Amino acid sequence: MNVIKQIIVSIYSPRDIASFYLQKLGKTILFLILLIFLSIIPGIFHLTKFGIHVLNESKQIVTEELPNFKIKNGVLTSNQKKPLFLTKHDIPVIFDSTGKITTHTVSVEGTAIGLLKNKIVFTFNGQTQEIPYSSLQNMVITNKEMKHTLNTVKDAMWVTVPIFAVLYYIIAFISTIIKILVLAIFAQLFSQINRHRLSYKQGFTLSAYAITLPTLFFFMMDWLNTNVPFSTIISWGISFIMLYLSIKELPKIKKDSIQS
Repeated sequence: MNVIKQIIVSIYSPRDIASFYLQKLGKTILFLILLIFLSIIPGIFHLTKFGIHVLNESKQIVTEELPNFKIKNGVLTSNQKKPLFLTKHDIPVIFDSTGKITTHTVSVEGTAIGLLKNKIVFTFNGQTQEIPYSSLQNMVITNKEMKHTLNTVKDAMWVTVPIFAVLYYIIAFISTIIKILVLAIFAQLFSQINRHRLSYKQGFTLSAYAITLPTLFFFMMDWLNTNVPFSTIISWGISFIMLYLSIKELPKIKKDSIQS
């Protein structure tokens, strides 16, 4: 059975998952490479789309709607006496040269941009990233220069996005392998409960296929940009269930073999 068919049957068939337990480790790794690649596509797509959208909107806001400002020696200054709140296509933009607004204020918006006294803050679907102005070293930035910088960043995305995608994939691959290594330990326990003879390598193989259903489920949720509460618990729970059901499909050890 090829890898694509394995992905399909692993969604719904513990019996088919059980049939893979003797296959070579190389094919299991190939399966994981493809599965993890599929799983990160929605995240990369939405993040890239969001990045382009933010750059376009930021350029318009900087040139047309924000007061004249200067970032020098790590500090944002302007003639604005109080925080300015704007909304562009449902994305809140907060400008504050007074120091009253904090990172927390920006992050609770869910998706927002904050030009604050000492840093710029981006938050997307609850994930917050802040960049201190001090990291700009001795640069002096005004509205005009920021517009030029935004154009440069947008032009560079064809380089930065692939690099980010590779790093994202590596992190996803490592975290998935760790999850499978933990599941393989429980596979040993499940095999003893159900009187099956299962090596750790075979448990690793079964665990790799047991994560298919939750992985593809969250692939769909990410593609629809839908947040699922308790996603980690749900993912582990479904994986445990699929692993246990697949181990139950393995041939049992005969009683006389156990006694001997």
